[in-house]
Amino acid sequence: MAGHRRKRKPGTPTARRRHHENSRALLAEKLAATGDPVQRLAHAFDYARAAAARAKRRDPGADVTALDAALHALVRAGDQLIR
Repeated sequence: MAGHRRKRKPGTPTARRRHHENSRALLAEKLAATGDPVQRLAHAFDYARAAAARAKRRDPGADVTALDAALHALVRAGDQLIR
């Protein structure tokens, strides 16, 4: 319906939580729920991959060099585990 507005319940905030806040909160829940370091790493990897995809969708020229730093850190951590 044109011009139809929904009313908010009393006490609810006027601004919606941003997707970033929702996904960050979901990541925190997943990390708190699991104790396995490999599974925690997988959750963090999924979060970073989704964040990079969102950044690229918003701005195709987005700078995602932070992922390169994370990649090098993961490779160094893997090298240390192998030794």
